[in-house]
Amino acid sequence: MKRPLFRRCGHAPGALSPEDQAAVDAFRAMLAARANPQSWTPGSNQDIALQVGPFIERARPRHGDDHGPDVIAVALVHPDDPHVRYGDRYTRKGWLRCETSTILGTWTPAYRMLTRAAASLDLPTDVGMPPAHYAVHIAQCPKGELGQLLLRIGPYTQCHHAERDADRLNAQLQNAEAVAKTVPFDVSDHASYRDPYEEDIDALLAATVGGEEGTAPQEEATATLTNTSLRCPQCQGTELTAGIVRYRGGGADIANLSCVVCGCTWEVWETPDVPGPHYAAAYADAPTLAEEEAELEALAKDLNARSATALTGTGPSVPSIDHRLFLLRKAAWLDRAARELEMGQYLGGIPAARVEDGRMQATQAARTLLAWDLEHDQDDVAGPIGPDSSAWTTAAGARAYVRQEYRALLDQEQEAEDRAHMEPRRGPDGELYDTTGNPL
Repeated sequence: MKRPLFRRCGHAPGALSPEDQAAVDAFRAMLAARANPQSWTPGSNQDIALQVGPFIERARPRHGDDHGPDVIAVALVHPDDPHVRYGDRYTRKGWLRCETSTILGTWTPAYRMLTRAAASLDLPTDVGMPPAHYAVHIAQCPKGELGQLLLRIGPYTQCHHAERDADRLNAQLQNAEAVAKTVPFDVSDHASYRDPYEEDIDALLAATVGGEEGTAPQEEATATLTNTSLRCPQCQGTELTAGIVRYRGGGADIANLSCVVCGCTWEVWETPDVPGPHYAAAYADAPTLAEEEAELEALAKDLNARSATALTGTGPSVPSIDHRLFLLRKAAWLDRAARELEMGQYLGGIPAARVEDGRMQATQAARTLLAWDLEHDQDDVAGPIGPDSSAWTTAAGARAYVRQEYRALLDQEQEAEDRAHMEPRRGPDGELYDTTGNPL
């Protein structure tokens, strides 16, 4: 049985209470925003308001892929992002293809009461927008510098499909002064791409740059390097051999690592010399590096703007957990990027100086996070081993601490998402609703 709700009559005598006045002001602001939306300019790097079903949602355009004119790439975010609690976040939908005709204008907080979050609802399974996928760009590369773009291949439905083809094409381009790179699919220029699932990309490559299809037989090889950031778990040696598998169509993968001194062998994704989760476990279900980079740019911009208002006294101070989230995600992004460089060095083609630069940046970011957690009394540490442990004192240990905390962050987000799908929520009218929005 529903309880009757007693509300204040609009014609009651006396002034409105502060709470009622705030509600009236918010409603008037919403009506004004709907009647006169702020125009959105493609390429302005501003969040937008989208019509998603009967609701209006906040969306964040992908940097560099927001110039239209018909389609751009966006990610749906919670209207309170990045200040929303873990348990209230929207389920991630990744990057989506958004028709510009559904854009109402630049996002403003006045739209919040029209979102699913205001009704204590999560995003539906189908938001009416297909995913924005990945692509391979082939460009001239004279003297090691990127030049004219020669060919665009895409969209790929999964990132590792694009990376596989990019590796194979790079093997064919070694003597052609060109390079293939995996990038986000630019939906704004979708007409300029060649579909990899319907066309022969080797024939396209040959017609574009005169390449020839790779014919090397599948074989196993080894490469030995001294890598100061990778150590043998038994003897702590740094002279390691990588077992390399090369494929007939071109491209290669590292199968395992082994120590030259003691012969110990381990999988390439394992990190037996340091505690915490290994790379495969730490970054499972993590956004791609391109997606993480775009989210970091947006997060940094937001933190800078909020910090500026706090310094001038025109806004509240930024909570320490928001600063830590940025430090953690940046350190994890640099750790993953450095790992790709470290493995790529064994396959050849990546200068040692570039690998060392990536390694130093990852280590410095990891140590910054460790110092932050120690200075703030470990308030937001979620992993089982605290930052004061001696296990994190080495360069590899500092990066292992980042993986521990990033895995804990992903687990918290997954737990909150699971809970949101099972637990009822209380709506703005005070009643309980199930996960589909039906009253209980």
